[in-house]
Parts: sequence; structure tokens; C-alpha cells
Amino acid sequence: MNALFLELPESDSPEFAAYFGSRDRFSQKVGYKALSASPGKSEYEIETDESFFNPVGSLHGGVLFSAMDSSAGAAVAAWIKASGRTFKFMATASAEIKYLKGVKSEKIKIVTEITEHKGSVVKLLSKSLNEQDETVAELHSVWVVKFED
Repeated sequence: MNALFLELPESDSPEFAAYFGSRDRFSQKVGYKALSASPGKSEYEIETDESFFNPVGSLHGGVLFSAMDSSAGAAVAAWIKASGRTFKFMATASAEIKYLKGVKSEKIKIVTEITEHKGSVVKLLSKSLNEQDETVAELHSVWVVKFED
């Protein structure tokens, strides 16, 4: 099993999201953080400001995509940890994002949930919600998880 998973706290514990987030160096650089994670679910947050804007004055889509992809990773990791199974590999295989509303300087919450899993294929839905609790983007992702058993 990957060394990270040996060190991970139990997936239903409050420590899981904090530990997982502390190991995600990219999220620390960009500024989004894991709030919670449980088997197959996670919640992230990012506080946006003008430093995240694209040339036309709204949030760069890559910021949301990155945070949503990391949220999906935490949901998958918590699901694997809870399964007790040994895995060799996990990664995003494909993802489709739909931007539904522009985002300015505000706090964005990302909620992710596994919607289906069959064999090594795991499908997830991540939603980015603005401060008015409106969905501003959706990410449909497919992850591949290779188990040893």
C-alpha cells in the first residue's frame, strides 16, 4: 500500500481531511483547503480574490478545476482507506467541467461525492457553490483505482 495510506488517520475522523490537505502541496500553494472527508465524500473551500482572476476579470477556471479535482481525490482516498484494501495506483482518468456562473472575490465551497464505482472505475460529481449557495461549476470525473487484491 502507498505509504501515505499507512499514515492516514481513519477516514471518518476529523483528522483525515487535515492530514490529507497537509500532504497536498499544490493546494497549499493555490490556497484551497480540505474541510472534511468521509468515505466517498469530501468538502473543500477556497477564498478567491483578484489574484485568481483571468484577463477578463473573473475567476480563472483552472482554480476551480484544481480545487474540485483535489476534492475528488480526498473522497476517493477516504473511500479506499475505509475499504481496508491495498491499492497500487489512483488517479483522475478523465474529467469534464461545466462553468455555470462567473465568480468574483468570494468564498467558494466544493462538495464532492462518489456517484458510482465498478471494478477499478470510480465516478464522482463535484460542485462548486458560491456564498449564495448557487452552483457555479460542476466537475464530472472518472478515476482509476488499481487494487492489489
